[in-house]
Amino acid sequence: MRRATPIALLALASLAPRDAAGDDRTRASGSKDATAAPSDRANADADGFDNVGACRELDARNEREVAEWSAAQPPTKYQYPRKETISGAPWIEFLRATGHTGTLLAATLAPHVLAALRDSEPEPGLSWPWQLPIGAPAQCTRRKGSFDVSGYKPFRLLLEPGFLAGADRTLAVFVRPGLRYMYHPTAWYLGFGGGAGSMLELSGKEPTRASLSPELLLQFGACCDPGYVTLTFRREIFFAGSSGIWFASAGFTYF
Repeated sequence: MRRATPIALLALASLAPRDAAGDDRTRASGSKDATAAPSDRANADADGFDNVGACRELDARNEREVAEWSAAQPPTKYQYPRKETISGAPWIEFLRATGHTGTLLAATLAPHVLAALRDSEPEPGLSWPWQLPIGAPAQCTRRKGSFDVSGYKPFRLLLEPGFLAGADRTLAVFVRPGLRYMYHPTAWYLGFGGGAGSMLELSGKEPTRASLSPELLLQFGACCDPGYVTLTFRREIFFAGSSGIWFASAGFTYF
């Protein structure tokens, strides 16, 4: 029997079937380096990508696979949707809905704890930094065995109402619009970013004044599922009045 030559072995290897999943990941990302191995990502149960083009392709591929899966399912009989009530009230439907949105409700309603210094005088307080992401996702993940794609948009609009309690029992109510940018790769548990805004003081020692408000942010959690612990550090440079304010805050955010 003749031995196989190296050239023949190379020819056979070129005909071997390839890993379809690996090819899909390469096509979606545009390069093999655009996605980290599952063991290297913060969320090891999901496939992750870290650029806008790859996330757009993942979303399109996910929609195709959902349509193909739906078309392959057997037909089901129509069942009339009966009301589920307790003592005549739709408590079951209410609890079912809030169970799916618990993270959003917690991030929206739970306040952030503030620690501020106004002319070296400490002022504790609370605020509710509500964010609205805008633009295209720069990071995205899809949980394995599902069609659930989570995208992470780095730019977000901010509206933050809150108050500070002064040592002389004055209450400084404020609202702060702003814009933030966050960078949070899928391989990291830590994200960071910055932003700018303007704090509008509506009451307190020096009411009806506005500031220039730069900030730095740290975010803890696995991208890209919602729910993060966020730390904020900022400086309020007011255009009027005699005092500026240093801020530090901590709380739970959805985005």
